[in-house]
Amino acid sequence: MSTLTFILNNVDIFLSDAFFAYMAINPSAGMLRAARALLGWNQRQLAAAADVSRPTINRLENRDKSDGQDKDDALLSSVEAIVRAFEAQGIEFTDASTSTGAGVRWRNPKGREGEDPTAEAVKRKL
Repeated sequence: MSTLTFILNNVDIFLSDAFFAYMAINPSAGMLRAARALLGWNQRQLAAAADVSRPTINRLENRDKSDGQDKDDALLSSVEAIVRAFEAQGIEFTDASTSTGAGVRWRNPKGREGEDPTAEAVKRKL
């Protein structure tokens, strides 16, 4: 999704702090899949942990595979919730630098910090 499309779809939050936080950490589809792989979670587990729908997770994780016909209409609040769910588990999103690309990693050497979502929470996201 282009920045202009994002702004037009989310004009009500454009001036909020959340918008600027999103622009600072705008995880790509690959970064979202990589973060989920680090945790060993499926899309339903992430949906339960972030309290968003599984189709939202799927749409965000596959937006780079789209033929351009599908519009990414995920709300900023959904992206924020997903990033917060990953961060609660000890995942850190990194920006690109002159020597490395953007990516995901464990925040600390010990790795994971949080717990998996409960089976009951995952069933609600089916």
